Formats: sequence, C-alpha cells, structure tokens
Amino acid sequence: MRVTFFLLVTLILFGCSTNSKLTEEQVKAEKEAMWSTVSDLFKAIAEENWENFSKNITDDCILYGTDVAEVDHGSQELEIHMKKTFDMVENSEIIDFKNKDVKLSPTLGTVMVDATWNTIFLGQEASMPLRSAFTLEKVDGNWLISQGLFSIPSVGQAAE
Repeated sequence: MRVTFFLLVTLILFGCSTNSKLTEEQVKAEKEAMWSTVSDLFKAIAEENWENFSKNITDDCILYGTDVAEVDHGSQELEIHMKKTFDMVENSEIIDFKNKDVKLSPTLGTVMVDATWNTIFLGQEASMPLRSAFTLEKVDGNWLISQGLFSIPSVGQAAE
C-alpha cells in the first residue's frame, strides 16, 4: 500500500513538474511577450493614448507613483489619473531603456526597467529618470500588467 501511494504521488508530482517546465525557446518567447506588454504601455504613455494604455493592464490593476497619493486601484481610477497626466504633458518619449530584468513563472512575471522620460511638462522641457517595476499575469493567453510602480527619483536620488 505504501509503495502504491509513493508511486502515485511520484507520478503526480513528476507529471505536474514536467508539464510546467518550458523550453529555453518558450521561456525566451514568454519574456519577450512580457516585455512587449510593458513596451506597449510606455508607448501608450508617450502617445498619450488611454485606449492603448488600457489594453495592457488588467481591470483590477494597481499602479503606484512616486508620491504617496499616487495610488490608482483599477482601470477607472487609472483612466482618470492618466488623462490628467496626459493633459499636463506633450511631446513625450520614453527612451534609453537600461537595467531591464524580466523574470518568469508559469502564471506570473515581473519586469523592472530604468528609462528616461523626455517631455514638456506644464510648458517646461523635462528629462526625468524613470524607474518602473511591473507584475504581469497571464490572462487568456496574454500577459497583462496587474501591478506597477512608476518612480521618478528626487534630485538627490537621480544623481548618476
């Protein structure tokens, strides 16, 4: 009886772990898909395009900004915040991606990246370092952002 139980448990565990393993090519493709989602989000910000922004997030997505008050729960709050942000900026571009790190598990992933956000903010040209971290989840076969953090360091923190 013990041997049968041990064999059954071993087969179940082996079967589960084998099915959850991805080949190197599959891992690379999943990581590229996650980066594509994040990249599309940055592009939507630069284009000031809420519709494209919203295609890359879950309905219950939570995004944090640098300031304590910058916490948006769900797509409705995010839409209000992003549209206010879009009203304050123009000619944006998010460039110079570096320190990109993409991690993957079967149903969740993370992307962390540094970038530079060049924009005209309230009529003044600005070039700001931007640190971002995202948790992505696979929804209906697509990677979507479920949590995120956008951080623009203060002057002292931004020193190279």
